[in-house]
Amino acid sequence: MLHEVQAMHGAMSAACSSLVRQPSPLQSYLEDRFEGVSGPAWLDGQAIDQACRAAEMLGGLMTFGPDQKAAEMTEDMWDTAGRAAWRLVLDGDAAIRDFLRKKLLPAVKMNGHPSPRNSFGMLYGWLFASRLSKDLGPIRDIVREVIIENVPLVPGQFLLGKHVTAPRLASVTLIASAEGLHSKTLTKILRLAGVFDGARNVVADYALAKPLIERANMVSAG
Repeated sequence: MLHEVQAMHGAMSAACSSLVRQPSPLQSYLEDRFEGVSGPAWLDGQAIDQACRAAEMLGGLMTFGPDQKAAEMTEDMWDTAGRAAWRLVLDGDAAIRDFLRKKLLPAVKMNGHPSPRNSFGMLYGWLFASRLSKDLGPIRDIVREVIIENVPLVPGQFLLGKHVTAPRLASVTLIASAEGLHSKTLTKILRLAGVFDGARNVVADYALAKPLIERANMVSAG
């Protein structure tokens, strides 16, 4: 049964096949799933291949950082990743979101905004490359929602398989350009309304800003 689980992420190399290794908690869980035994709720809510790959990708980020490439991971590294992620997936949705936020926020680009690609490394690359071709389970929505909550985005932007209709944060410069307003005019309107984050030059709550922008456009057109 263990061989069936391991086949989900590739056959072991000849060098590794002779190693004697105690099953990780993730491997034991997957074996139990085949026998109909329930486990952590977050994992049980997914298909077995979804649960396995999500845990390994999270563990890879935890253990080896965002610069590690999935294609360069060895079988030993995947095993280490699965072990590292066990406590995180055991705690479930809220713990995973907290971990991702802590990884995301320190990795800022030159514009001062967090970079999901730089923060999440192979986890982001895996989710991005899959697009809509395969259901990867809840991990894609979790990563997407963490990005929406913390990164300035453009309305209509395509992000991990879906269009962002109403970003929580949005760049003042981009909104002003899209709406035909001067950025200083928009900044003044948003600051008076209390929805401007001057430190990052973003709209701090796009849902509150949207009617103000529409009103400013009507005045400008009139």
